[in-house]
Amino acid sequence: MEYPNEYTNDTPEESRRPRRRISWPRVVLLVLCVVLALVLIVLVLITILGNRWLNMIGRETHNTLSSKDIENLYSDSSIDPNFSGETMDPTDITWDPTPSETIFDGEEYVTIMLVGQDRRWNETVSRSDAMVLLTFNKRTGVIYMTSFLRDTYVQIPGYKDNRINAAYALGGMSLLEETIEQNFGVPVDGTLSVDFFRFPEIIDMLGGLDLTLSQDEADYLNRRGNWGLGPDVCDWTLTAGVNHMTGEQCLAFSRLRDIGTDTERVNRQHKVLMAMLDKVKDLPLRELLGLMDQFLPMVTTNMTNKQLLSHAYSLFPMLSDSEIRTQRIPKWGDYEPVRINGMAVLLPNLEAIRKQLIDTLAYDIYATTPID
Repeated sequence: MEYPNEYTNDTPEESRRPRRRISWPRVVLLVLCVVLALVLIVLVLITILGNRWLNMIGRETHNTLSSKDIENLYSDSSIDPNFSGETMDPTDITWDPTPSETIFDGEEYVTIMLVGQDRRWNETVSRSDAMVLLTFNKRTGVIYMTSFLRDTYVQIPGYKDNRINAAYALGGMSLLEETIEQNFGVPVDGTLSVDFFRFPEIIDMLGGLDLTLSQDEADYLNRRGNWGLGPDVCDWTLTAGVNHMTGEQCLAFSRLRDIGTDTERVNRQHKVLMAMLDKVKDLPLRELLGLMDQFLPMVTTNMTNKQLLSHAYSLFPMLSDSEIRTQRIPKWGDYEPVRINGMAVLLPNLEAIRKQLIDTLAYDIYATTPID
């Protein structure tokens, strides 16, 4: 009588049969195939979900301006009564030649222009009130926020010279991008725009922002309040120091011009953007997904879904631990305040500005502090 093998539970006859050896390369290949399949499934789901979100974003449509609209853009005489700049004839201005090469190529850098539209209720022509160029350096992990002062006098391709914020009104996102590249040598990969009248809704979705105000800023906002966006009587009780501010209050703070210079106004906009980024980075995933459904319909872009997804895949990994730096164009000393065609403008030193951009955007691995 034969008994089962003590260790294998096989009968002697079964134990004598040749065993099939495990092919480890085959197992590894199978595991890799399963992992690859899971990754592909995840990517497909992300793409489907991403396309659903991206289809919520508005695509730019720019209406051709009438001759009257264009004339108004070139005859704006709304200047500060305290402005003391020299009056110049535009024909006396000599521009530095446009750079033959851009500051950097697009392989290690992504540049996205953020625009806040300066639209009033009864206006069809919209200038760009805030222009912030986000430059992502994928090699160093540095994100630069470069704000362009809206009164900067520049060359506008296809049109007469004007303030930089007129480029957006004349030709939309594409003309603003061309203007940035022609004057400063910086290529722009795409533009995202938010109407300032929708801006408060975005901040309120985040639950408001904590911002530090000076006494003058608090007093001014409490007096002036809603900047024409609501009732004339304001019941705000903002104070010097840290305030938890609503979207409407943050908008008024961002647009405040009557305290300090336009440079300080840009600094206020930086404060708001930085606070928004910090708030978004700390949101739980579920809240972030819900926010996207409400936020994206407020955004307009000239980029395709494919371009947006490509940028999202390449930039998302660096957002959590990136270093954010800020600067403005032109900085103090790189412009001359002048009056041209009745407009108070800043005539920029393009050579100095291009050097600043090279030193920061193209070689910021060597930079240690933001430029003031």
